Amino acid sequence: MTMKILALSPHPDDVELGAGGFLLNALHKGAELDVVYCFREKLTQVKQNSEQYGYHAMWLTNTTINTVRPSPTSNNVKLLDNILYNKAYTHFVIPHSGESHQDHKTVNSLAQASARRFRGMILQYEVISYTNNNKSFKPNLFFGIDNFIDNKLNWANAYEDVTLDMIEGTRALNRVRGLNTDSKYAEAFEILRWSDLLI
Repeated sequence: MTMKILALSPHPDDVELGAGGFLLNALHKGAELDVVYCFREKLTQVKQNSEQYGYHAMWLTNTTINTVRPSPTSNNVKLLDNILYNKAYTHFVIPHSGESHQDHKTVNSLAQASARRFRGMILQYEVISYTNNNKSFKPNLFFGIDNFIDNKLNWANAYEDVTLDMIEGTRALNRVRGLNTDSKYAEAFEILRWSDLLI
């Protein structure tokens, strides 16, 4: 079965930093990847990245950083429903509920509300900027990304507001997570819902 992944990112750069290695590995194996960004920003770079790495990028709403922030309202849940159930996705990749950034918490709530009928695997990822303050993140899946760590960081670094500290911090975090695997670098996830689908 072909993996069909829907990845939800509060802002462009979040899912790249948190799950970029896993997603690039999946693309390398022939998976279909759709990334939904919840803030309509960095449009040119998002388009360039999606063309370079071979995935489909879309926007949840017309919300921008200067307007009302996305929230788990019934209208937004319906918008995400229309995306999530429009294709037979096998994996739903979302930010972790315990991250201190309000946008990440809100997007997680929105994702969980929409995923009420979803039967695939749901993985929550961590983002380096909020890892130290996330006391509820309990990783139970570690995915080796040795062959994709550099491309992952290049993917994230394409956004001009991603700092060197964020890149170096993400590499260091992935090195620490790699200690739980046979790989040098790994990403950590907390499984919200398990399925028997291969990852």
